Amino acid sequence: MLLEPQPGPYASLDALWEDQSRVVRLRCALDAECGQRSLYVVSYTHKHLHPFADQIASFSRSYVEAECSRYIWRPTDDCVASIAVPTIDWGTLVHKHGPFDVVTIDADGFDGEILHLVDFSEAPPAIILYEHRHLTPEMQGRCRRRLEQQGYTLKQVNKADTLATRLPQSVAHHRV
Repeated sequence: MLLEPQPGPYASLDALWEDQSRVVRLRCALDAECGQRSLYVVSYTHKHLHPFADQIASFSRSYVEAECSRYIWRPTDDCVASIAVPTIDWGTLVHKHGPFDVVTIDADGFDGEILHLVDFSEAPPAIILYEHRHLTPEMQGRCRRRLEQQGYTLKQVNKADTLATRLPQSVAHHRV
């Protein structure tokens, strides 16, 4: 299961995985509810100024503005564009395509919010990998506490990512 809300990167992922029938690809973003939402991206007129323009997207305009200011000297207001993207909630995603054994989140600062959208009450993923680098210390703590309360063991695997692993309930009950 691959979720990518941006049209360009989605087309690349779709082409890359087209012969893999077991890999479902959806052009949407995970959110609190199904519908549509504004996603902020580097504008088309400024993409040539940013080395990773297609990788910069967020529900937070200020995040994209900050990324632009790292690469564009004196960015203007038109540096950031808004595109409407479809959204899907966790329950609908699991009902239609799950459950999922492994969840990887890389959402440029929105990882914490996405992690809090995961409903652990039914078929929780055994492995979750998320990017903590762009999270505030407060959000990093919230993510850590939530995952630990759900029975996950956490390990920082590099400067950017945290790996959370959880034993299945049946195995966890038999541990000494």
